[in-house]
Amino acid sequence: MRYSCTLLAVRDMDKSLAFYKTMFGQEVVCDLGWNKTLSCGLALQQHFDRIAGFRAGCDLNMPGGSKFMEKAALEAVRSGRLSEADVDASVERVLCLVEKCQHVVKPEIDWDAHHELARTV
Repeated sequence: MRYSCTLLAVRDMDKSLAFYKTMFGQEVVCDLGWNKTLSCGLALQQHFDRIAGFRAGCDLNMPGGSKFMEKAALEAVRSGRLSEADVDASVERVLCLVEKCQHVVKPEIDWDAHHELARTV
């Protein structure tokens, strides 16, 4: 069996831990220094190597944007740290996800009601 969980790359571990504890009551259940797993199974990691993550199949990075990591990925390909095959495989997975999501029916959302609920929480 292989352990799998959602991992978030964070800039400030202390602030992130305080946020998850205050907002969601999460506690650290496994502390590996730069990587900490919370009681809900979410893992936080500081000093995340995004290019290594890219090679391992991490196709979406947060925070992101239309040009996020563009220069770093290009330099990694030029230097040989990231292969064009890795980039092609990532593009294929993202395009597959886009294709799957095109068939999802989007429900009508009452944004005013959601905003009102958020103000009460």
